[in-house]
Amino acid sequence: MEANPAVRPPDGRRTVLSFGLASFLLFSVLFLGSRAYLVYAGNGRVSGAFPEVLGGFLEDVSLAAILSLSTILALSVGRGLYFGAVFPLKLIIVITCYANFQFVQFYGDGRNLRLFDLEYVRNMGTTWKNTVFRDLWVRPSELLFIIVPLAAMVLEFILLARSKPAKATRRRFWAFSAAFGVLALSGLSGGAALKNQADPDGFHQNNYLVGFFREAPKLHPFFRAAQTPDPARKGKGPEETVQKEPPLPLPDGYVRYGGDYPFIKVPKTDAYRLGLIQGNGGGELRQPEKRDKRLRNIVFIFLESFRCREIGRFGGPYSLTPSFDALASKSTLFTNFYGHSDMTAGAEFTVLNSFYDTFKGVTAMREHERVALFSLPEILGLLGFSNYWINSWPAAFDNTERFFRLHGDFTMIDRSLFPKTARKAGWSYSDEEIMDKALETMDKARKPFFAMVLTATNHIPYEVPGKEFDLGLESEVFGKYLNTFHYTDYALGRFFERARNRDYFRDTLFFIFADHGNNRKTVEKRVSHFEYFDNVFHIPLLIYDPSEERGSVVEEVAGQVDIAPTVLDLLGIEIADPFVGQSLARKRKDSFYLAYHGRDEPWVFYYDESLLCRYNFENGRLSSFDRKRGVETRPDEGERGRIIAKVRRMLTLGDWSIDNDRIWDRKIDGFYRNLYRKD
Repeated sequence: MEANPAVRPPDGRRTVLSFGLASFLLFSVLFLGSRAYLVYAGNGRVSGAFPEVLGGFLEDVSLAAILSLSTILALSVGRGLYFGAVFPLKLIIVITCYANFQFVQFYGDGRNLRLFDLEYVRNMGTTWKNTVFRDLWVRPSELLFIIVPLAAMVLEFILLARSKPAKATRRRFWAFSAAFGVLALSGLSGGAALKNQADPDGFHQNNYLVGFFREAPKLHPFFRAAQTPDPARKGKGPEETVQKEPPLPLPDGYVRYGGDYPFIKVPKTDAYRLGLIQGNGGGELRQPEKRDKRLRNIVFIFLESFRCREIGRFGGPYSLTPSFDALASKSTLFTNFYGHSDMTAGAEFTVLNSFYDTFKGVTAMREHERVALFSLPEILGLLGFSNYWINSWPAAFDNTERFFRLHGDFTMIDRSLFPKTARKAGWSYSDEEIMDKALETMDKARKPFFAMVLTATNHIPYEVPGKEFDLGLESEVFGKYLNTFHYTDYALGRFFERARNRDYFRDTLFFIFADHGNNRKTVEKRVSHFEYFDNVFHIPLLIYDPSEERGSVVEEVAGQVDIAPTVLDLLGIEIADPFVGQSLARKRKDSFYLAYHGRDEPWVFYYDESLLCRYNFENGRLSSFDRKRGVETRPDEGERGRIIAKVRRMLTLGDWSIDNDRIWDRKIDGFYRNLYRKD
């Protein structure tokens, strides 16, 4: 019987291409829709953001095109290749997109929407706990961002499992492939071009496609362990790294431990006991100390993004900081104090270990959690201190909890321990709540104690806990930032008013400083590299001793690496350490400091008493600024060569020591445990 031409079977040649086109439409809608929602309607919204996020939109389209091209190529070979490789990748990207979506919602930061950034995925569990299972139900429509694409992928799976799509004709295959290829390349190149032209304070709106594949192996503990350098590689670093002396002065009365651990310095009396030198070190042999007086408590107060530009004592135009200014009149104020990283985790690592965090990479707290350190809290622990970390963000963020439990045996006080009735402000609990929790913790703490208190309100999305803190000084984001800056100062003053009533108050030394600054500005214009440096890295430091309320000002250049050795000096502790900083309580030698982006930028700032330099590690360019005269300058070739050599040696040695576990030798731990053991 002749077949009825009206009932012809469907043309299977179009099936592969239709799946590719459907894939492109699905992921384009998912990427563009989620980004547009977060920037313009969600918690991460930013006013007037379109010109800045255009690069992100282009990259979204390019990624959708890449996935479509992969679908066409894989199905043209066979369903097995598609189900084994492309389909799982698309499923991972859907879940990752939603995880990043939740991260941005949680932190309310539309400026840093990086779809598929695995930094967010690492914190997915904590983020979902605080959003999906609590806040998300306030806006249940947002579930569509994961329900719809997953439903579409389930439908695709069923259709492919029930049919065997035929290959497309060559002409159509190459036409579709070329179209999607051109679209992908155009989107990626356009996004990259826009990103390169972006303002230093602009939006980070890329989809992080390259970073996704580069970082993927680090998600699983097996791969992360495989990337950890072998501690047995003793002395196998680059020749210039291991054999040359570090570009740091050796304090009087100390000796170097050895080339394999270039930063460890040991008091001569201890060096004799350790067999490093002959004789008794030029003095009486030190015996395990019996302390008759109580050691003083130490409190670090990290003020989120509290840069100098807005502080009254530094000429801030709006009188935002009456509490800080009043406290400065009774403290030692360091006016040329600088941070070393633009990340809180980088600041914590630098402050506690007096060691520069990794250059061009994520913080060592995440990638090198088991590196051997002899940090300030570990040293204080030998003396009987109890250690506390107090903040209202999740302790798991940036691997903080695991790192601090390994290095200092901290008791972690995070958002999970705040009462449900605690007042919120922005992406966390308000600074008043944080300060109250700090006082509650210190009241119950075993004395002496070391406490780190980190504020949070002066952070995107810059929301204050009540209208009474809305100053109405500026418009848009900068005005909100001024509100939260002033509110943080208010919470600081309130903390000290209440702390004065505690019986341990006069037995406590307070260090008040910022984790970093930021590049906020009143007008949208580009800033020079040196203005950027002052905005992001110039921060205050107060050392407040309630038993001696005498105000003084120190104008010498200093930095966060100097805090840990200063604490030991003020407590009268002489001990071996790998610190790169020097005590602020005594005359220092050849002080210089480094600051850098801390993620992927190739440049680093070098600064000393008069000269500020920006050095590009990749192309070797060095520009400089005379801070005393306020003009750009160019050092002579000799000075230029000296600065470049010092910067390169410091960063090379520092990163080599972190990567190869050569900061601290665990063998010395036993010696000090015995020296400071309790009778």
